[in-house]
Amino acid sequence: MKINNKVFFIASIIFSGLTIISIFFIHSDISFIFLGFSLLFGGLDEINLLKGMDSEETNKGSKTGGIIAIVAGLFIIITYIVRLLS
Repeated sequence: MKINNKVFFIASIIFSGLTIISIFFIHSDISFIFLGFSLLFGGLDEINLLKGMDSEETNKGSKTGGIIAIVAGLFIIITYIVRLLS
C-alpha cells in the first residue's frame, strides 16, 4: 500500500493546530502529546520528500533532521503518555 505524499504533511498541520488549541483549552500534557505527533509526522514528511531529491549533501543533512524530529516526537509522546498514566 503506497502512502500519498501529502498525508504526513496534512497530519502534521492537523496536530499542530490541535497543539495550539489544546494549549489554551485542554490540559498541557495533552498539548505536548499533540506536539509530539506533530514532530513525528513532520519528520516523516521531510524524509518522504527527500526520496525524490538527487543531491546527496542536501539529502543527508535533511534526512538527519527528519530522523531527529521523529525521535524527538516519539520521546515526547512516550514521556507524556507515561506521565498521564502515572
